[in-house]
This record gives sequence, C-alpha cells and structure tokens, in this order.
Amino acid sequence: MARHSRTEHERPGPARRPQQTLALLVCVALALALERNLRTFPYVPRELELFAVVLAKAAVLGAGFAGAWALGHSPIDLGVQWPAARGRRLMALAVLAAVVGGVALGQLDAVRAQYPLYEPARSSAAALALSTCVFAVYAFAWELTFRGVLLFGAAPLLGRASLVAQAAVFALAHLGKPTIELALAFPGGLAFGLLSLRSRSVLAPFAAHVALAVTVNVVCIAPRLR
Repeated sequence: MARHSRTEHERPGPARRPQQTLALLVCVALALALERNLRTFPYVPRELELFAVVLAKAAVLGAGFAGAWALGHSPIDLGVQWPAARGRRLMALAVLAAVVGGVALGQLDAVRAQYPLYEPARSSAAALALSTCVFAVYAFAWELTFRGVLLFGAAPLLGRASLVAQAAVFALAHLGKPTIELALAFPGGLAFGLLSLRSRSVLAPFAAHVALAVTVNVVCIAPRLR
C-alpha cells in the first residue's frame, strides 16, 4: 500500500479536540486585541512611524499564528499552501475582481481622503511602492489570522459557522474605516473566506487583498501625479 503524503491538494483543517480549538481562539483573540491597540511607536522617526506600527501589528498577528502552530496546527492545516490548479484559477479571477472593485472605490471622495495611508505615497510613486511592500506583509498576517486561524483553525469547533465568524471579526477590525469600506467588510470577509475554502489556501485572498489595496491607492494618487 502506498504511503500517504501531504500534497498541495490536501484539504486544511484536521479534526481537533474542542479544548485545542478554544485555546487557539483565545490565542488569536489576544493577538487581535493587542494589534488593535498598537497605534504609535514613540522611539521611531516620525516619517517611519506608520511603517513601524504596521510591521509591529503584523508581528503580533504572526505571533498568534505561531501560537496556533504550537497548539498542533501545521501551516498546511491553516491553509498556508499553494493552491491547486482550480484554486489558482479562482485566485486569478479574484485578483481581477479586486482590481475592478478598487477602481470603483478609488473614485469615492471619502476613500480618496484617506488613502494612501502613508502621506508621502500620495505624491511619490517610490513611496507608494515602499508602502505597498509593507502593506503586503501586514495583509499576509491578516489572512493568516482571519482565513487561516479563524476559518480553517476554528472549523473543527464551529463547523460552517467559522465562515460567518471570521467575516464578522474581519468586519469589526474595519471599524474607523470609511463608511463604504466598513459596509463592504462583512461581505468581503465572506467572499475571502469562500475563496479560501474553494482554493484550500490563504494565498488566494491574500493576492486579492493586496490587489484591491494597490488599485485603490493608485487610483487615488493618479490625479496628483499628473
């Protein structure tokens, strides 16, 4: 009999004891609470403070993921794997949809007033490229948290409700954002969750998340760079 081995097509999220899953949820809840309250970095030059805060937030969320790993969830269990062929097609479609959505959002005055968050990026393509790289690190940490831990990791305890639960927490994490962004956060979280489930990977929503952010920023600054 051939020995079973993990492949890129393996479905994440193995069966876990309820105690393990509860410990996992407590771990990520603490990480989210700490991340939410990280707002300043007093010992960093002001022009770099936003980057320091964002990277610190990513590190905190990454620590939550590491806690999940320590509790017995492997990265593959939590969706950290390259999507199979069908998943890659879904990822490409999601990126395309994110670009179209980003163009639409970038036309709104409320969105233009807030983005890019890094003010030098509003008048400099180089600063925009730098801020995009930093955001990509943060977005990956978000996807590890919401789609990795709260979707795949919580599924043994919550079942299908984990899809709704991660979207609800994802929406709460958008409090303080422009109204349209907050309104779209819950359905967006559901869409990203479904994308993760269909592709069996957090990389598909990560790619879409970055594509959306980059498109919004580019559309917002385009008139200022003319």
